[in-house]
Amino acid sequence: MPQEDAHSVKQTVFTSWKMLIGIKDSFSSLKWETKFLCITSLFWGVPGSMTAQFLSLYMTELGATPTNIGSFSTITLLASALFLPIAGYLADTYGRKWVMICFDGCRIGTDLIQAWAGFTGDWRFFFLSSFFQGLQNIGGTFFNLMTMESVPPAQRSHAFIAFRLSWIIPTIFMPSLGYVVVSSFGLVYGIRILLIISAVSVITASFLRIHYLKDPYKSSKRDPGYGGGLTFGRIRNAGSEELDAIKWLGRNSNVVKVWLFMITETFALNVTTRYTTLYITTYLCLDPVVLAILPAISTTVTLAMMLFVATPYLAHRGEKLRRTILITSIIAPTSSILFLLATNLLDLTVSQSLHNVGSSIYDPAANALWTNIIPRERRGRIFALSTLIKNIVILPAPVLGGYVFEWIDPRGPFFILVALECLAVVAIASAKEPRNQEI
Repeated sequence: MPQEDAHSVKQTVFTSWKMLIGIKDSFSSLKWETKFLCITSLFWGVPGSMTAQFLSLYMTELGATPTNIGSFSTITLLASALFLPIAGYLADTYGRKWVMICFDGCRIGTDLIQAWAGFTGDWRFFFLSSFFQGLQNIGGTFFNLMTMESVPPAQRSHAFIAFRLSWIIPTIFMPSLGYVVVSSFGLVYGIRILLIISAVSVITASFLRIHYLKDPYKSSKRDPGYGGGLTFGRIRNAGSEELDAIKWLGRNSNVVKVWLFMITETFALNVTTRYTTLYITTYLCLDPVVLAILPAISTTVTLAMMLFVATPYLAHRGEKLRRTILITSIIAPTSSILFLLATNLLDLTVSQSLHNVGSSIYDPAANALWTNIIPRERRGRIFALSTLIKNIVILPAPVLGGYVFEWIDPRGPFFILVALECLAVVAIASAKEPRNQEI
């Protein structure tokens, strides 16, 4: 029996190593434009990860209530919903690059306005910064689209893991660095410093993308209805294109079921995301240093899971993406229940680590499946339309979470999270594996 166990361990390590080499080769074979896109995304990710854990505390320090914080997130979702249809039309017509750069660049406005709120001591500036953040999120939609389109369908799960690794590894200890700055200079002053650094970083990356990034997507629809400048007629065409996308969705029930899974997961996360740090520091009464330690541990676990669990698993079951998502998404409500039972750092670490075991597999699988089932020529509009409707559906989520947290029970948003994660499992269970994969 010990020899069999040793053989099993050796086989697992060997398989993981082979898959790591496969990911490395896959990443190495990507076009320069795609590698450059991933590298420059760190200009957003590294400074952003230093502030993310502390923004809710920063808002409350300036006078915002949990309900106010929820309304900020609702404005973010609304701004994305308002501009997504025209963004999708422009991306399918003129290419992905400029749409992504323009909307990603709105992060500059988000950071500077949030920093200015700290200078003035007026939390109401977050209403304006939330609008810019909504525009910035549109850029993220087309970043995902460009990266997924750069690889063949069979390699998209592995490619997504490679993209995630290129983001995760450099940011593992950034929350801890953020905590050092905050503890050294104070919460408000420290966050202001980090936000200004973030704005300068994004300006630099935007200029680099403008000059060196080429758009790999070439639209095949270059008839007179698509050429020329952005006029009222072009905007009317955009509306017509979105109606066509709605009809296409209506005829593809399997796409809708996968989409409902993603909407439910997103709604669940938006109920709780802004309140996790407040729950840890105010309800559990743990020291803010936990906000620096917990992300470092959980991110390390995520990295290990992606390297030694997700990669071998997807290598053997990559053709069964729907089944993969179903099995691993069951872990999500389990980890959320453990979070509700947590009372200390160890409990929180176990909960977050368990969540990362599942998400390290079903996140890349879901992104790959969603890309595979949508035709390339419709993908920009469908991505934009699905995100638009998703944002409209989840508009109440942050306010709901804030109201329940502030006026009913701080644990309330996390009970809602568990219920919605169970509904997401039901949604993906009703879907079917796609017969054909789109390029």
